[in-house]
Amino acid sequence: PIHPSLLASVDGAGSLQMWDLCVSLEGPLAQYNIPSGPQGQRGLNSLGWASDGKTLAAGDSEGKLHVISIRSEVAEPRSDSVWEELYSTISGFSTEGPDVAAED
Repeated sequence: PIHPSLLASVDGAGSLQMWDLCVSLEGPLAQYNIPSGPQGQRGLNSLGWASDGKTLAAGDSEGKLHVISIRSEVAEPRSDSVWEELYSTISGFSTEGPDVAAED
């Protein structure tokens, strides 16, 4: 992607999720579910971005390719401040693991 806080993920249930880490860490910005095929649910197992950052291609378990267009207002950064927003978001992540007390 060309937007620094935008990412996409796919799963075996046939869903493609678009995430914007500056908008929410809790849930996807958008979700696309592929229709079931003749043999039931198709899982998505590969994903690739076009160089323009506005098109995604997702491959499914039956070998079909799904091409998804991303709206410009989602794919392109809103402003130069998105880098500061992203840094602020990820700087709050813990690198030391869960905060739990040791038991005797």
